[in-house]
Amino acid sequence: PRPRPSRPGDDRRVRAPGDAHADRAAAPAAPVDTFIAVRFGARDARGLQFGSDVRVTPGASGGPLIDCDRGEVVGIVKGRHQQDHVGLAVPVTALRGLGPEHLVAGAEGLGPDPYHALMSLHDRWHWAGQELGRATGPTWFDAQHAIMAGRGRLWGVQERLQALDLLARLPAPRDPLIVEAAVGEVLDRGERPAAWSLRTWRDGHGALYQGSDPYTELRTFVHYLRIVAQLTADEVRDQPGEAAAAVREQAVRLAEFVQAKAVVLQPQDRRRIGPVRRRPRSVLVEFEPLFYDEGGAELFNWSVSEGYGQGQWLRVDVQESAGGVPFEQAREQVLRQLGGRLLRADGAAGPGARVRLEVAVPEGHWHTAAGQWEVAASTRRTARLRPVGPGRAVILRDQGRREQVDPAWLRRWQGLRTAPALQALRVRPGEGGGARPGPCAESVWRLLETAGEGALPALCHTVADGFGRDAVGVALDTGFPAGLWPARGHGEEQDCDVGCEEFHRGVRELLQGSGGVVRLPELVRQLRAKAAEAAEEGTHWARDLVLLYDDPEDPIPPLFPDRPQLSPR
Repeated sequence: PRPRPSRPGDDRRVRAPGDAHADRAAAPAAPVDTFIAVRFGARDARGLQFGSDVRVTPGASGGPLIDCDRGEVVGIVKGRHQQDHVGLAVPVTALRGLGPEHLVAGAEGLGPDPYHALMSLHDRWHWAGQELGRATGPTWFDAQHAIMAGRGRLWGVQERLQALDLLARLPAPRDPLIVEAAVGEVLDRGERPAAWSLRTWRDGHGALYQGSDPYTELRTFVHYLRIVAQLTADEVRDQPGEAAAAVREQAVRLAEFVQAKAVVLQPQDRRRIGPVRRRPRSVLVEFEPLFYDEGGAELFNWSVSEGYGQGQWLRVDVQESAGGVPFEQAREQVLRQLGGRLLRADGAAGPGARVRLEVAVPEGHWHTAAGQWEVAASTRRTARLRPVGPGRAVILRDQGRREQVDPAWLRRWQGLRTAPALQALRVRPGEGGGARPGPCAESVWRLLETAGEGALPALCHTVADGFGRDAVGVALDTGFPAGLWPARGHGEEQDCDVGCEEFHRGVRELLQGSGGVVRLPELVRQLRAKAAEAAEEGTHWARDLVLLYDDPEDPIPPLFPDRPQLSPR
């Protein structure tokens, strides 16, 4: 069914069923046509209206209203309005309101989204009807193909049948607004593309019939289906398991179908459709150390990149200077424009999206409390500043890890991904103090090297210097991709106190109910939001919580070539 409203005065021909058995007592003098030709009138709150010189006879109710232009069922005949003398039909788009609450008691349901499930079964059934070797008579496709034959369509009944079958094998979009956004992008307009809300990918497919010439119609469908294939693949790109793998496979099948249909497009259209606009998943801020000045201070350049997953990055802002600037100055430069950059990435990511903020820092700056950074809440010149952490996931990344993935790093990450549960690994100083290589550090090295697959280091010490900084370095060297600590932890000269115990207890509870490492960024965000609002007692310890989350399957981009780098001191 095609979500296309009829207009008053529309002269498109449709057919509705008559009643060959209206007068059963009388023998018919001649064969009775069970179809009547009518014209669309309009669509109003009562449904589809159509006018006809032929009376809609009793018994026609429940029959299909067919658009003879395309051989499609567009409605179900309801009857005839006595006052207006017009026929009435219920549009097939009324099915979009189908919900679990409509299930008849005792009947077998179709799950939480019965409309999507029903239409998927419908479209796959029609495709299966054309399989070789099936002992069936003529199908609905055969009838549609006969109607449309010779009309010069590049996107005909065969293409539609196969496209709907491929769409039926994909999961429903996570938000119906994504469908409308895809249709609006294809049609080069921002308003809602149809009079009905579009709930599924097939609804978007139907909204593209605009009465265009055959070539424009083909280009439109190719563009839309390519967007659907990419969006679907992006949704499950990093998800483990057989279900996600099956979705990725179906997205590839759709992309291959689109590619086959796109070969007849003109070169300029292939170029425009080829690089479908990517939707960012994150914004990365990277502080790159250059060298030390004469006073011993570190000097930095910085960059901002949009991330698309699997190590794909696009640098969108770069601050390069021969001398660099101190870290605090570099941070202030970033914050002046970070709010607008995040808002633009949110808009490109889709309706309601909040992309993740990732901050890559070098050793010595692992205590950076990026979750407490304040950025502009809108693009207004005088916009208020708001902390970024409560509203979006914020993670810390190690600036020393890049596209060359260490085997231990990857092994630890895969272990965390598959671990049945996560456990906090409390890291304390050994006897004699720090975790530097040597006898006094062996306990820390041994603790981290022999930790189980589900272990995450947790430190209550400051990681800016001393033991905490060395312990994080050991954790990174032994492959740990994630860890937790407060930005303002205590120094070596101070023993652990009640606040430390509260921190470690909170981390244990966080990890026990996390459901896996991939959910940690969002869970930490929720915790920061509660701490910021003081909405839950006992969460104040999380206000400056830092989450190291360094995914080796999505490494940060390579450094610029021919750039002087900071040498270890």
